[in-house]
Amino acid sequence: MRISAILPTCNRKRFLQEQLDSLVAQTRWPNELIIGDDQSTDDTPEIIKRFIGDAPFPVLSYRNKCNVGASRNAELAIDQCSGDVVVICDDDDICLPDRLKVIEEEFTKSPEVGLVLTDSDLVDQALRPTGMTLWAAYKFTSREVSAISKDPIRTLAKHFVGAGHVMSFRKSLAPYIIPFPKRLPAGVFFDIWLSLVLASIAKVVCIPRSLVTHRLHQGQIAGLPVLCRFNERIEQIRSGEREKMAAFAGLLQEVIDHISVRIDTAWSKQNVATLIAWAAHLRMQSKLSNGKSARLSPIARALFTGSYHRYSRGFLTAARDLLILH
Repeated sequence: MRISAILPTCNRKRFLQEQLDSLVAQTRWPNELIIGDDQSTDDTPEIIKRFIGDAPFPVLSYRNKCNVGASRNAELAIDQCSGDVVVICDDDDICLPDRLKVIEEEFTKSPEVGLVLTDSDLVDQALRPTGMTLWAAYKFTSREVSAISKDPIRTLAKHFVGAGHVMSFRKSLAPYIIPFPKRLPAGVFFDIWLSLVLASIAKVVCIPRSLVTHRLHQGQIAGLPVLCRFNERIEQIRSGEREKMAAFAGLLQEVIDHISVRIDTAWSKQNVATLIAWAAHLRMQSKLSNGKSARLSPIARALFTGSYHRYSRGFLTAARDLLILH
């Protein structure tokens, strides 16, 4: 099995070398590393150049002619891969030494698996532990690890652990995920697209181990909103979250349309049906009236049909929608 590691980057001179060093320290090296530099203006190109000269494995590096953004840069990197499995590496993280070995073993053991997700340890920019993991932050337990193989979309709707930095997938599935949408909703990144499409067409396996040290810092393109303080989260809800829900429902519709014209299996049909129901729930939330009395009926109806429990946090989310929105 050939493994292609991809490392899209832009202006990461502070952290990039540590990630590159962690790939050299792997107990199983990648067969190739694809580095896409999205027009960095700091010392990132020099770091890449030095690394290529010393790397113990093949490195393909390209520099975009113009800044294309994180999602497009990742798409270009995936397209360059020649391996059987693509492993995504964030440019500010550190891969634990056996990450690639463990991932290879999982894909080898289960030929039907298309997407593998793992846990990660969350640290600050100085690598000090936060005491949290990605799965703990999203309340993803052994119950969800089991559920995701049977009902991946519903599981991801409530516990979105499909972050790019813990993701690997079979390259043979690339035609089903490319092209990415030309425009993604604000706050939505390519890993969400990848997770939803891949989980809809292929079997998902979660490895209950942290194989990445994931840095949380202000310069991140995508962070973890679940770690916001409570009062900050309330303000997010009050200032445009309904618009974001509508936009995300639109993205789900894009996923539905994208899958429906490319594959037609019992598995994809099951997951498309879940995507349709999830999008409908988000649209209902996005259209809730400002008046509490007017909101009561649609919220009660969604509770009765089980939508709040299937696609959010049940009574807790329903209470939030009833009481917090202006």
